[in-house]
Amino acid sequence: MPLALDEPLAESAPLAQELSKRCRIGPDGVSCAWSHGLWQYLRLLGLVTSPSHQAEFYRAAFARLAAPSPRVLVSGAADYSMLAVVLAACRSSGAEPAVTVIDVCETPLALSRWYAARASAAIETHAADIRDFTARKPFDVVCSDNFFGRFPRAERPAVAARWASLLRRDGVAVTVNRIRAEGGEGPVRFSSAQASAFVETVRQAARASAALSALGEQIADRAAAYAQRHFTYPMSSAEELRGDFESAGFAVEQLDTASAAGGNRQASSGPSVRGFQSYARLVARRA
Repeated sequence: MPLALDEPLAESAPLAQELSKRCRIGPDGVSCAWSHGLWQYLRLLGLVTSPSHQAEFYRAAFARLAAPSPRVLVSGAADYSMLAVVLAACRSSGAEPAVTVIDVCETPLALSRWYAARASAAIETHAADIRDFTARKPFDVVCSDNFFGRFPRAERPAVAARWASLLRRDGVAVTVNRIRAEGGEGPVRFSSAQASAFVETVRQAARASAALSALGEQIADRAAAYAQRHFTYPMSSAEELRGDFESAGFAVEQLDTASAAGGNRQASSGPSVRGFQSYARLVARRA
């Protein structure tokens, strides 16, 4: 039976938009509201990827744990989706995790606290960069979804090493990351054609939605800003991800690739857009 996920996107989308008014101001002087305020609407329209699309992988990974209350660190969050998957995966095997969520921005943390209250879960949240974050006690699991694409290739081994430092001995790292064999070294952005296709896809999807039709143009305008600003750093292969973790002292227990079919072919080549890409899925244990 598929993992049962309770993700109230219709409720959380306007909440995220409101919360994004207090988004973190980045080094470029611009807040990340263009992303966090729109993301739940894009998910509601089924146009972007999220941890829910790899829910069965995460369930199997968390089933490896024997602890009745594993300490879990969610390293980076666009919203509450990774938290929702962790809670559902652990609870499906009778465990109740003690979850900490960190991100550099307060908006996904506020969404996580909102979701945790709905799900009757006690969590901790910290506004922090993973490279600076420390914890009083080590974690049993560190997990993320498409997190390593936030970092240039040269910086990823240090991020994996930070994960190792936050885990107990024999602790587990679990992550999924999109593969872009043709991506090169620099950041991947929407091309002009991809951006235009993406905005039009968003406009048409919103117009076709009974709940969002009145907001179609507003959401499309915000999608244009998203396409202008969003980027990710490419990961060329699953073996590249293996190398990052093995260099940090992890023993890789599972590494495979999986597709995530769905979305719109016209817009599927843009970063973060749900389409027909491949994803590297890794479970690694700290030696």
